[in-house]
Amino acid sequence: MRGVGFISARGFRAAMDLRKLRDEAKRLRPVMAIGKQGITQGSVQLLGRELEQKGLVKVKLLRSHLAERDRHAAAAELAALGQATLVQVVGNVVVLYKAGKAR
Repeated sequence: MRGVGFISARGFRAAMDLRKLRDEAKRLRPVMAIGKQGITQGSVQLLGRELEQKGLVKVKLLRSHLAERDRHAAAAELAALGQATLVQVVGNVVVLYKAGKAR
């Protein structure tokens, strides 16, 4: 069987969960944009609020922010500051997920 490797049950479940989250994210619009000023305290607070309410959010990274940073590094920083899981980076859009009590 070419191309098939062993995936543990835990790894398979995590991969399926990420697939479902990516599918859900297709229907979302970005809740905020990170621009020239970068990731500020206000943007972190807004991100935290949106993650608590919605669980799954999209964030748009504007070109002015990406002129000085790599998009993957910016996405990782957003995930760390928002205490969220980085689901995917597509173009200049970052998808983040934070599990909540009611979700």
